[in-house]
Amino acid sequence: MNRSPLRIVLFSEINSPFGYNFLMELTRHQPLQVVGVVTQPDAKLCEYYQAAPTSVNIKAAARSHGIPVLQPKDVNQAARRLALFEADFFIIANYQQILSRRIFELPKRFTLNFHPSLLPEYAGLWPFFWMARNHERQSGVSAIAINEIIDGGDIVEQITINLRGDESEDELRTIHFRASLTLLKNVIGRLHTLKRAEFQKQDFSKRSYYSRGDFALAGGFERKPVAIRIGGDRRRVANDPPVEPLEQFAEIISQDAQSGKRGYERNR
Repeated sequence: MNRSPLRIVLFSEINSPFGYNFLMELTRHQPLQVVGVVTQPDAKLCEYYQAAPTSVNIKAAARSHGIPVLQPKDVNQAARRLALFEADFFIIANYQQILSRRIFELPKRFTLNFHPSLLPEYAGLWPFFWMARNHERQSGVSAIAINEIIDGGDIVEQITINLRGDESEDELRTIHFRASLTLLKNVIGRLHTLKRAEFQKQDFSKRSYYSRGDFALAGGFERKPVAIRIGGDRRRVANDPPVEPLEQFAEIISQDAQSGKRGYERNR
């Protein structure tokens, strides 16, 4: 059966190797048509990769393939321009602006986010830093259908990764980036028939979330982080003070679903 190409818009940071690899993979698949790339303004580089030995530019890569590029300072003010793409799917691969419901509901099908951890663990920022710090022995990569909870959408597909527990942050990045490309290929094969009924809810009792503030604290700022355990052996580092009681976690998730804010980070 001949099918019309699915119209894809990719969201990523302008200097992201993660997003660049996704763009290259998406352009290789005939059933897909990448009709747009959304990235940051030229001067806004992702902190993850500023010290990387090699650099990429997703804007230049997209244009070399004849793909239009949008660089909104605030993506949530770009609804009219995004609607013109008439996308079937938005695909997010390391894009650090938070999409409002108005934006992530624009595609005819879904907005999918690829996150390099085994959600609900290691939601948020710098997952490889925290995995290395915590000597994780099992991890994974996830594709989710996004909602208003940061990294809290329903799970579309995951790949589990076994680790030694002594990998460096750079090693973990390489391992997870490779697995994420495999996951992308798996999901591409399902896009034409993808149904919400196939998705799985995340178990928020196992959720760990790390914010920009947590990372800064762990990097040697004067105030020391406080370890909080959520769901058994799941770890999260929060600022001190304030720290919200663990019994309020379900309420926090519910509030985030309404506000779009990041878990504990809203108190920073």
